[in-house]
Amino acid sequence: MKGAHLEHEGLSYEVWRVHPDNKTKQIIASTSHSSLIDPVIYTFEVPNNTWTISMAPTKGWNNSPVLMVRELMAFVFALMLVSMVKLFIDLKMAKVALESKVLQTTDEKNVLARQLEIVLNAIPDLIWLKDPNGIYLMCNKAFERLYGAKEEDIIGKSDYDFVDYQQADFFRTHDIIAMDAHQSVRNEEELSFKGDGYNGFFETIKTPIYDQNSDLIGILGISRDISIRKENEEKIQKLEYFDPLTSLPNKLQLHLRLEHDLNIAQKQNEKLAVLFIDFDHFKNINDTLGHAVGDQLLVKVSNRLKTLLRQVDTLSRQGGDEFVVVLPGVSVDDTVHMAKRLLQAIEQPIKIADNELIITASIGIALYPDDGTDIDTLFKCADAAMYLAKQNGRNSYRFFTSEIQSRSARILSLENALRYAQVRGELSLHYQPQVSLCDGKIVGVEALLRWHHPEFGMISPCEFIPIAEESGQILLIGEWVMRTAAKAMKEWLDIGFPAMSVAVNLSAVQFHHAHLSKLVSSIIDEVNLPACYFEIELTESVTAQNPVHAIATMNELNAKGIRLSIDDFGTGYSSLSYLKRFKVYKLKIDQSFIRDISIDPEDREIVKTIIALGKSLGLKTIAEGVETKEQLDFLKENGCDEAQGYYFSKPLNVTDLEALLKHPEIILRKNSNNPQ
Repeated sequence: MKGAHLEHEGLSYEVWRVHPDNKTKQIIASTSHSSLIDPVIYTFEVPNNTWTISMAPTKGWNNSPVLMVRELMAFVFALMLVSMVKLFIDLKMAKVALESKVLQTTDEKNVLARQLEIVLNAIPDLIWLKDPNGIYLMCNKAFERLYGAKEEDIIGKSDYDFVDYQQADFFRTHDIIAMDAHQSVRNEEELSFKGDGYNGFFETIKTPIYDQNSDLIGILGISRDISIRKENEEKIQKLEYFDPLTSLPNKLQLHLRLEHDLNIAQKQNEKLAVLFIDFDHFKNINDTLGHAVGDQLLVKVSNRLKTLLRQVDTLSRQGGDEFVVVLPGVSVDDTVHMAKRLLQAIEQPIKIADNELIITASIGIALYPDDGTDIDTLFKCADAAMYLAKQNGRNSYRFFTSEIQSRSARILSLENALRYAQVRGELSLHYQPQVSLCDGKIVGVEALLRWHHPEFGMISPCEFIPIAEESGQILLIGEWVMRTAAKAMKEWLDIGFPAMSVAVNLSAVQFHHAHLSKLVSSIIDEVNLPACYFEIELTESVTAQNPVHAIATMNELNAKGIRLSIDDFGTGYSSLSYLKRFKVYKLKIDQSFIRDISIDPEDREIVKTIIALGKSLGLKTIAEGVETKEQLDFLKENGCDEAQGYYFSKPLNVTDLEALLKHPEIILRKNSNNPQ
């Protein structure tokens, strides 16, 4: 506007400067006229440069009064100078304001950063930030305790620089889980602090961090110590699920466990036993000695009972002096054995202060699924059986099912009677001849245990042998059998009967006894019987239980010259890799394959295979349970070495066996083509 006004007044002007780079004249503003005649020139400073104003009359100095023009030019220059000064001041003020704002923002930023640092370091939780590659970008003071290092030493490094590889892998895995989830993830972990050795349980939350473009820039972690919370949760759970006096599972916990055990029993078609235990006359102890003594007694008895149970079993206190035992996956015999052990443990004397207390208990037993398929029914049956035990004299157990109760009563009676069977002369040995099929000679006898009870009569070995094993009596009985058989064989050799061996069957309990080889050696040395005339038979299942132990024991026996054979071969599981390492000289083919050998082609193939296997391993084979001429002929045709069974002779007592040994032709005729 001012430029247009000047032109109207007949004046022309230029505002220019010298360009700082190329040093040429640079027009900043001017009138439309191309040149100025003898212009008046003024210079003034602006920020970072010098500007010049040139002004002259458009038509030259001759056409206007000089004085008026110069006055007008002075006025214009004054106006322009004021404008320039104002512009300079405005620019200067703007610069000062901007610099002040920058300084203020920087100070505020520093204050905020310091405040944030103070807050982070005051928080007891562990806080840290990593980049996507697991490199630390920052952490707080609490986190420094974990690694035992300052933040400046942690930044730029990863977990692998501070903890073991497995722990670092754990941390890194959960970083990746959070990044892959694109959201916060939570986990619990146990952490040990290097700084002060503190060990605790921590809850960790890891959150992926993104920039304004939604690109992942890192992962933020926060860990909180929940050790006290965990302890409180455990205390609450213990109060809710466990008896405060004995620390045993209470009613609620028992129901949960039993429900789980019943589901498994149903799926696997197994039995399960529930035993209700109630102490006899326990009220008398509380009344006479006080509840404090009664409580101590309950604690001591419960600790004693716990040692008898397996990990899968449950012992629970229901309140007062009532306890419940749950036995998953057991047979009736297993249950009987456990009930007797529990009763024996309870009645052992317990010393409390100056009192030696003896207490007994009554046990009621219910079986799944025989007596019920749900918890309530089983509890009712076990409770009813427990009261039946109390009515029948206490210090005993009773089954709810009458048939099983009758069976358990017989087992208990037989076990008690078996303890005295040996000293009362009720045990004896019978001997069954073992015949060589190539010449019909008796080459050995198998010693078979017999028990004749004055009240029960003849008791089958199938019934009393398991009872002897379960009760632990088999060790003493087995030693008596070996000693008696060795003595008999020594006497027969001294009489002059043809050389043969006596075979004794060992149970798993006997075979796995630590001093078996020493015991056998002492027995044959005691009776002065050469070891080659004494043979031990082991069932296939016994050797398969622990092949490594079996090999070691067999090596010890073999080193002493004692012969070994595998009984009931083919009925169990035998690994050929182990069989060829067993120090045995004979395989006994089980009678279950011999019984139908004349009519069952599968049995014939099995027998032929066992005979061929024996020959390939350099072992003799003997068939048991031979009862017919057809069976004998088949065995001969396929190269079986020996046989025993009713076709040749039933098991005989000593007198009858000696009579047979005096007339060997009886066996020779039966082995020939014409048994008559």
